[in-house]
Amino acid sequence: IGREAVKFIADSPGDKPFFLYVPFNAPHDPMQAKKADLAKYATVKDEKRRIYSAMVDSMDQAIGVVLSALAEKDIAENTFVLFFSDNGGAAYATGGADNAPLRGGKGDTFEGGIRVVSLLRWPGHLEAGSHYDEILSVMDVFPTLAAAAGVEPGAWRTLDGRNAWPAIQSGEAVPLDDYLFFASETPLRGSFHLTAFDDDWKLVQEIEQGF
Repeated sequence: IGREAVKFIADSPGDKPFFLYVPFNAPHDPMQAKKADLAKYATVKDEKRRIYSAMVDSMDQAIGVVLSALAEKDIAENTFVLFFSDNGGAAYATGGADNAPLRGGKGDTFEGGIRVVSLLRWPGHLEAGSHYDEILSVMDVFPTLAAAAGVEPGAWRTLDGRNAWPAIQSGEAVPLDDYLFFASETPLRGSFHLTAFDDDWKLVQEIEQGF
């Protein structure tokens, strides 16, 4: 996946903007990693944790290759890079994930299931080491990136997401204007995990479907 991303960057015209979506499948089942990466974690006793660590390492290497490709193309300072996960690790399984200190994991609507790491990189525009406290969801990605790039979305319907660029750019508060909802029926069919929250409160509900 990293090699294909690098090829896309290398083949892109230098005078035209592009959007590149790079959905790495690691770390995820099936749990498998390269021998060279596994060797780095030989001291980790738990086998699943050792494989998981090696998979994360492999993904990190691929991300590094992609960032290097941007530098080689001389567009790093004109490229907004956003990294995030789709959900917390599957803490209920034996896949090596650990979401501590957050409660729960993939399939839950506790913080361990829906609160994930998100990183932004834009050299020369965003200060390294900065921290943003705003609540963001994947729905906010499109309007936020559009605002950062100076692009008018042109949507003919109201977008569910909000533009969080003012918070990222200048620390301006961008409060939620409605409740944010998550629902999951993973990993057990008929077992529903629901949540609704705003900037101050969060409600979690678990429902077992009757038969």
